[in-house]
Amino acid sequence: MTRAFAISLACSLSQLLQFQDTLNEPKPVRSLFQQLSNSSGFGVTSCSIMKQFDNENGHRGVVLQCENADDLICMFNVIRSGDILKVESRRRIAASYLVHCEFAIRVTEVVSCDIENVELTIKGEACEASKMFRKGIIQTVNLKPNLKFILEHPFDKLDQKRLDDQLALPSHEHPEVAVLVAGAGHANLCFVSSSYTLWKRTIRQEIPHKRKGFLAIHEFAMERFVNKVVNEVRRSVQWKDVKHFVIAGNPWLRQRILGALRQGNIVDKEDLKKIILVQASGGHRRALDELMEDPTVSFILRNSPCHRDFKVMQKFNEVTNVKPHRAVYGLTHTVFVKDVASTVLVSDALLRRSSSKVRDDILEIMRGSKKEEARHM
Repeated sequence: MTRAFAISLACSLSQLLQFQDTLNEPKPVRSLFQQLSNSSGFGVTSCSIMKQFDNENGHRGVVLQCENADDLICMFNVIRSGDILKVESRRRIAASYLVHCEFAIRVTEVVSCDIENVELTIKGEACEASKMFRKGIIQTVNLKPNLKFILEHPFDKLDQKRLDDQLALPSHEHPEVAVLVAGAGHANLCFVSSSYTLWKRTIRQEIPHKRKGFLAIHEFAMERFVNKVVNEVRRSVQWKDVKHFVIAGNPWLRQRILGALRQGNIVDKEDLKKIILVQASGGHRRALDELMEDPTVSFILRNSPCHRDFKVMQKFNEVTNVKPHRAVYGLTHTVFVKDVASTVLVSDALLRRSSSKVRDDILEIMRGSKKEEARHM
């Protein structure tokens, strides 16, 4: 039987119900932190699970400590509305001083994950009253690397798989691949790791057109633009950690940037071996997709999510153009073809915002398709 190319990317807004957990009042944060922090058997991995326990409601609790941006992205996909988060933080009580306090919140919103500043912003209601604030008041927590926190969460198999995969990863402080896509007057610098793509800086410079008698103005503007790009590379790229540095653009511009890097003594002979020059139509972010067609860039980015997404969406577009009847959209329709599906695509946004019932339906689809050796993306 011909397998269907099934895709489940989004549900209707009515299905994206916020799951409110019916947890009882938690124990005092200070005593729980002291009890779990003094326990032995701490693991030392990328995302460290210090201790695991079961609370009174049967939900699993873990004491976690993130170490890098990859760990924060993992927590961004795991923490959902209704979870209990216990953390130590400092709060400004008056305009003159900060007070160290420990508190617990019931998560109402996972606001954002800022990769550049390496912090995860979470909002929630205080679960218990204290001297600093009353019960029910909205608090904002910024999770950062090396900050220990307790998460009480109804872990399902998908959440457990995310944590296990993250624990198996080695700890990397810096991405190993840097990409510079440049056009005349516009450039973007990004870093690619095994978990994310970070667009670090955007460089812009007004470049006047070439006109008779005004070539000097055009050349002066281009010189300023190239200097801006080189200075940004000097500030942002850690050459001792980066294994590959890709410069993408038209031939004359990328050669000019490479020459400026050499003249400025920014790269030495060993670092020159890391630089790869490839063709790109411009300096916009979408030009990163063009680099995937280059065999050299495709090889060095083979373990990155942007490369996997590009290949999967490329195949999906080919299927929809040639055999559109093989693509199935939506949660309801995908249920009926789970036994014959060859590929199931599920967005992280859907998993983060779904209620427990919708997540159970998605896991059932994944279990059914796994029996037929389907790929899950």
